[in-house]
Parts: sequence; structure tokens; C-alpha cells
Amino acid sequence: MSHLTVSPIKILDLAALRSAAASFGAQFAEKKTFTSYTGSNNKCDYVIALPHVGYEVGVIRDKAGHYVLSHDPFGDDGCGRHDGHKLVAKFGVGLQKLQQAYAVQVVTRQAKAKGWLVNQRVMPNGSVKLQLIQA
Repeated sequence: MSHLTVSPIKILDLAALRSAAASFGAQFAEKKTFTSYTGSNNKCDYVIALPHVGYEVGVIRDKAGHYVLSHDPFGDDGCGRHDGHKLVAKFGVGLQKLQQAYAVQVVTRQAKAKGWLVNQRVMPNGSVKLQLIQA
């Protein structure tokens, strides 16, 4: 039985993904498998791992050469070793918070590379507003 989901975002900048993961206190590492309900036999190229969480997010290169994110959200506090819910709690349903942090990193890096200043504000609903100012 598999509970794996794949996020729709295409990752093009691994450095930005590494920074986004770090903003959650997660580790980004090169690894060939990631852990889910089915064990640690899910193929990947990199993993995003949270301290004290058994399940990981797999970063997988697709046929087009982009990377996608896969994870298993299964579990709750009564499920023992099944702690995919901890990934959901930290990264959001469907990894939306992680995807948002990645997008912020990409825009910020590109803007700064062009000499722009970037102001970031987290809105009450959790969304992020970026203001780009030409320097």
C-alpha cells in the first residue's frame, strides 16, 4: 500500500530548495531513497528530512530533467511509526508551505542577482508578499 503524493511544482533551482528546506529547520541531503509508509525503498535523488521525523520528502528528477517533491502524509499521533502527519504539520498539505518558501527563495535570488532590493512580509493568512525595489 502506498500513500505517496507528488507535488505539482517543478523544482529548477536546488540551491533555492536547500535554502527553503533550511528555513523550516530541515536537512537537505543527497540520498538515493526516502522513507515513507512502505519503508525506505522509495527512489529519489535528494531528501528533505526533519529532525525526529521518520518520514522524508523525496526530491526526484523527472524525465524532463526537473525535480519534483514526493512524500507520504499518512499518520497521526496514534499511528506509532507512521508520522507523515508531521511533514504535513511543518510543510503544509501537499507541501504548500515548502513550495511557497521555494518560490520566495527563487524570486529573491533572481531579484538580488539583478541588483534589486527585496522586502518580504508574511500576511495574516500565511501568504508571503514580496516587494521588489529597483536599487
